[in-house]
Amino acid sequence: MTIPVLYVLQSLDIGGTQRQLLFLLKGLDRRTFPCVIACDRLGELAPDFEALGAVLIVLRGGRHRWRDPRGWLRRAWEVFRIVRRHRIRIVHSQWPLYALFGTLAGWAAGAPVRLLSIHGHWLRPTDRRILRVLRPFLTAIVEGTPGCIDRLVAQGVPRRAFRLIDYGVDGSLYDDSGLPARARRRLGVPDDAYVVTRVSRCFPDKGVGDVVEAAALVLDKAANAWFLVVGDGDELPRLVARARELGLGERVIFTGFYANLHEVLAASDVLTMTSRLDELGLATLEALAAGKPVVAYQNGAIIAEAVHHGENGLLLPGGDVRALADALVVLHADAELRRRMGRAARRLYESRYGLDAFGRRMGELYGQLVGRR
Repeated sequence: MTIPVLYVLQSLDIGGTQRQLLFLLKGLDRRTFPCVIACDRLGELAPDFEALGAVLIVLRGGRHRWRDPRGWLRRAWEVFRIVRRHRIRIVHSQWPLYALFGTLAGWAAGAPVRLLSIHGHWLRPTDRRILRVLRPFLTAIVEGTPGCIDRLVAQGVPRRAFRLIDYGVDGSLYDDSGLPARARRRLGVPDDAYVVTRVSRCFPDKGVGDVVEAAALVLDKAANAWFLVVGDGDELPRLVARARELGLGERVIFTGFYANLHEVLAASDVLTMTSRLDELGLATLEALAAGKPVVAYQNGAIIAEAVHHGENGLLLPGGDVRALADALVVLHADAELRRRMGRAARRLYESRYGLDAFGRRMGELYGQLVGRR
């Protein structure tokens, strides 16, 4: 039996949600679950999805201005027709706003299962209103961490609405033993450097500035340390200016947007997670797959699901730049500790966050839900 699945989202640009969906399709049994993707626009990842056999459909409603209700009505009509034409059994929307028309159109067209993945644990007032409207029409909300579910429940979403499926990433990208050296040359980093990386959009709540401040402290004790700040965002110009003010020179490389994240992680010795929020982040899972220790602020329980203090990384008090610098100096001084933590990180990836396991878990959920309808 085949169970066609429709994924509804904004775009196939490179982003956390899109890459997570790509990883899912790599692990999913695509003969059992043929995939259709409906989005406002294609993007850099479109060829990767097509290579996996996904049917890509651009919604004409996406041409309207964001606040124009005609655009949302047209999107709903288009999704309705896609569900009918492709005999879709599962509509899996990404983000509440796109579930507003994806779920309702799927229900109207007769898709027996309508799912939502929120991809976050902070709901805006608009999101809360949308979820109240959708509650009678949603089969389930699928999320990837118990901590995320707890936060959403605390904001009023019923716990019974959730299904927990651990996320997965592609560890095969790191099987090439020559990748770290090639990636370092491409990034302009010496072969013998100690490389600390932060992957994040540069927004205030991401705490990227703490890595820049810590860099100045680390370089006093670790002369061969280099820092990679990977991502764009509103704060990037200020961070570049601050690095210049601190006299960090070439030792902090701001890559801006960087498409091949696996190259950055392969070139790194340590990944930092300095968000002010309690979040896991896809880059954390990819660091596990790459066999890299993670030094993270612990602002709650979510990050601790993947970073186990003293085993595959270090957890620090949120916002403590001095503790961040000290932890990075400790790892710089002890290469064997880094290797041991890296091996533990890879073992955790293989046991919990691998592609095959991710696809199998989601496929089992899809099959169970369709079987009940």
